[in-house]
Amino acid sequence: VAQGLYELAYSPKQNAVFVASSGGFGDNAGPAQVLRLNPTTLAVETRIPLERKAFGVVLDDAHNRLYVGNTVDLSVTVVDTAQNKAIGTVQLMEKKTGKDGKAAYTHDLRELVVDSAANRLYVTGHSSQPDVSSVLFVIDTTKLKVINTIPGLGNAKAP
Repeated sequence: VAQGLYELAYSPKQNAVFVASSGGFGDNAGPAQVLRLNPTTLAVETRIPLERKAFGVVLDDAHNRLYVGNTVDLSVTVVDTAQNKAIGTVQLMEKKTGKDGKAAYTHDLRELVVDSAANRLYVTGHSSQPDVSSVLFVIDTTKLKVINTIPGLGNAKAP
């Protein structure tokens, strides 16, 4: 149905399955998107275009939102699942210039967890650099802003 399928989430409220598609990499890469599937037939009902590659997902069914991890851009795209469209992006961190003069992110985005009642999204930022600790990003889901970055989670990424 698409290239580079990663995580999925089921919505009992909307009776739909949402699947992240990075589109893949290279010259033959397809578009980044979220696929809305029929949970019985797995037929694609809607393709929701994204500006950034999609990897991990977490669903806040109570608020009709799907949070999509954009690992290579260290950001989260917010999808309104009732309207089937992206409504915002939260940049978690800016690139830093290393000793080699190249700009890169110091962390890799991994898992996302939502606390619907508290309007919070938690995203892990892993680091394999010996002098950079992994972090937990805390996002206010009503304002779509990072409100805290909790350091000190160790060197959690396998080399």
